[in-house]
Amino acid sequence: RGELLLDAGSPDRYQRLIPANERPDNVSLVGVYQKVFYAPQDKTRFWAIAPSIRADEALRPVRELAQKSALLGTIVLVIAVFFTFLLSRGLTASLQKIARTSDEIARGNLDAELPEVKPLGEVRMLSRSIAKMTTNLRDTIRRSSDREKRTRAILDSTADGIVICNEGGQVTSVNRSACQLFGFQVDDLIGM
Repeated sequence: RGELLLDAGSPDRYQRLIPANERPDNVSLVGVYQKVFYAPQDKTRFWAIAPSIRADEALRPVRELAQKSALLGTIVLVIAVFFTFLLSRGLTASLQKIARTSDEIARGNLDAELPEVKPLGEVRMLSRSIAKMTTNLRDTIRRSSDREKRTRAILDSTADGIVICNEGGQVTSVNRSACQLFGFQVDDLIGM
């Protein structure tokens, strides 16, 4: 009777749980039976050892381990959630700073300074890439402006009147000779 726990096929030892409803004191027991032989060759002479222990006492270490594991698991989970929150908050804040600065750059403010970003891997790489892009844009605009100034100087130094129009036929640029030829100022001719 009861649930057999170990070595069901061995007549020399077994262990079983004796349920509380099978006992007069209504206390579950873990019963162990073990034969200890005087000589391994002689199976006729042995001691029979049959201790029993209350099931709640036998299972207390398992129950305590389960409680400690649950407590430790809860603590680890709380710590993991806390650090995940802190990291995601830092990541979000860094990305928001970079986005605001990127918006300023997109609106034409190439002098906008990118914020210092805490070392968060890809966010730092993104910040560096945007900084490189901004530097390249500044250099490209500076070179373009220098070319435009040189072209303007060449056009203004020519004796011939030069008028430049867009696809719609509106004047976009004129040189000094054209202004003198037509008797208008540059601002008066632009857009005509």
